[in-house]
Amino acid sequence: MGGLSRRATVLSEKARGTYFVFEGGNWAWKSEHLPKARLGQQRLKGELQLKSLDKIGTDAIGLGFGDIALGLDWLTAQQAELSYPMVLSNLTCGELNLQLIGIGKA
Repeated sequence: MGGLSRRATVLSEKARGTYFVFEGGNWAWKSEHLPKARLGQQRLKGELQLKSLDKIGTDAIGLGFGDIALGLDWLTAQQAELSYPMVLSNLTCGELNLQLIGIGKA
């Protein structure tokens, strides 16, 4: 749908309650490998993105490998400030196979 400003414009033109707004994942980083030197900067950007998505009326957000690279503890802490849930689906990480996990409000 475009950047945050484009999303906000599109969503403001629609009547609330007639659609479901879902961010598909990998919004924070495009790879599962995030260099330690970039972690702090990407977390700041991620916090801004999450708050902006909340403000424009996002209903749920998917988490991809790039988002998880910011740290599950960090994501869980951010969730406390948001009005929408974060979800994972069909994630395989080594021996761990997660079919569906939700963080935060349902």
